[in-house]
Amino acid sequence: MGLQIVHTPEQGTVLEGTRRGDGVIEVLRTAGLRRWRWSRQVGEHGAWYLPGTRDRLPPFPEIEHSATALRAAGFAVGTSVDDQPRSVADAEADRAARLDDRAQRLTERAERHGRSAQHRENAAARILDGIPLGQPILVGHHSERRHRRDLDRAETHDQAAREHDRRAADAARAAEVAAGHMRHRESPQVVAGRLERLQAQRRQVQRSLDGHSTSGRRAAGRQQLEPRSLPAGEYRDRLLAQASLLDAQIRHWSGVHEAHRAAGRIDTVDWDQVRPGDLLEYRGRWEVVRRVNKTTVTVVVDPGWNDKIVKRGVTAHRPAAHAPGDREANIPPACARQTTGPAVSPRSAAPSTRPQRGGGPTAGAGP
Repeated sequence: MGLQIVHTPEQGTVLEGTRRGDGVIEVLRTAGLRRWRWSRQVGEHGAWYLPGTRDRLPPFPEIEHSATALRAAGFAVGTSVDDQPRSVADAEADRAARLDDRAQRLTERAERHGRSAQHRENAAARILDGIPLGQPILVGHHSERRHRRDLDRAETHDQAAREHDRRAADAARAAEVAAGHMRHRESPQVVAGRLERLQAQRRQVQRSLDGHSTSGRRAAGRQQLEPRSLPAGEYRDRLLAQASLLDAQIRHWSGVHEAHRAAGRIDTVDWDQVRPGDLLEYRGRWEVVRRVNKTTVTVVVDPGWNDKIVKRGVTAHRPAAHAPGDREANIPPACARQTTGPAVSPRSAAPSTRPQRGGGPTAGAGP
């Protein structure tokens, strides 16, 4: 049986030539390789794959370990690695297309479960319509067995309808998440956070290339660097490949960030002008400033209770209108409704759309 471990930027790391139940995954799990997952969406008939490897550097240690474990178990295994990354724009377009397909599949699944739930509900209703309202089970009568059987069938249909309702709701929520993922991924605040993270990773790679590492000790508020030997061989090649990949991602997301800025979707805050008592809009709420820090802002929640918000999430700034620290007085009238009253989560505030079932004793139940 010939197996092939293939890594490409488009698909990630995939184990081809296998199927579920052929003993391959048991060998990998026994060898401690528990990251392999099965997907029907990979390959022509489904395949095992390593999550999180698409458009990433090839996971050479896991590939070699997997191949060694399978060969030791008697499988013929080959490896093929394409380590040339594709452009970030192509990767993002491919991600958007996959999420559109996922949203469509989940929507169809939700509709399918909804139809099944309705069918089961109708079946239960037809059975119960044949039993007169309030009719008890006549113990010892020739109708007792049929009566009990009908009640059991109605209960079976009702439970199945509930299960289909649950699956339909889960699929509908997952479809909504998939449909809105790219919108969230490309939002101004998320892009800014991703850009900061990528730049931090790039600096870390550069420190490794320069032969430095953080010691964990801090002095004057900064981590201290300790010299170490310069990387060489395969490790240096991997660091260079990682640096090149990070540079491409930083260029792409910097362009997206500048496009947000040019379109006016980012309200540039002059932090030198922010003073205690001023208002900052953060995630749709106006917060009163207590102190401005390096990357965060301390805000007043209630008397004696402060909190911190991240600077990149701030979308607007308003100078103080009244005394500093007076939260209600500083909130603009148009935004007062957003911050007054008890906090109610969307889940608890939204009315339930699911019809209520049962609640009383089963029709026809005897004493």
